[in-house]
Amino acid sequence: MIVLCLNCLGLGETQAVKDLRALLWRFSPRLVFLSKTKRSKDEMETVLSRLGDYYGTFVDARGRAGGLALLWDKNLELQIMSYSSHHIDATVRWHSQDPLWYFTGIYS
Repeated sequence: MIVLCLNCLGLGETQAVKDLRALLWRFSPRLVFLSKTKRSKDEMETVLSRLGDYYGTFVDARGRAGGLALLWDKNLELQIMSYSSHHIDATVRWHSQDPLWYFTGIYS
């Protein structure tokens, strides 16, 4: 199980997205929490399409401040429980027989 949490300081630059994609390829995390994306939900959908085999949920940035993303491997069972401009809360099950656990990504 690999979980990656990263303050990405913005994903507007092509190089930042390439660097993130390289990290995902190298470490193959099953769950990825990104803070300070500085992007809207629509912009993050475009970024997600360039990152590989992940689902995602996004919290809009306010202007070009903040912004959150939670990405997960398409083989995970994940349900978003709540979110705000400062957190994303989810339940996760790695495999159907595994216990359910909780993940909360926080950015303040």
